[in-house]
Amino acid sequence: MLTIAEQLEVSEVPDGLVVYDPTSDRVHYLDPVSTVVFELCRPGCPREELPARVQQIWELDQPPTSEVETCVEQCLKEGLLRSS
Repeated sequence: MLTIAEQLEVSEVPDGLVVYDPTSDRVHYLDPVSTVVFELCRPGCPREELPARVQQIWELDQPPTSEVETCVEQCLKEGLLRSS
């Protein structure tokens, strides 16, 4: 299950989200696709369901599995998401 890290300050901007992590004092700019992945994890989401959910939201022919996995890995590395 993926969830959003608790300490983050999240602000909407016209083309995505700005996420401030006070523990690392870093600001992250999320593009529209990363924003969708991030928001899907707000209530908690099984990692394996993310590509299908993104496919549905963006009305894609195929689930963007590799793109979503890359996004998830980067968000985990940066401390924006947590895996439980």
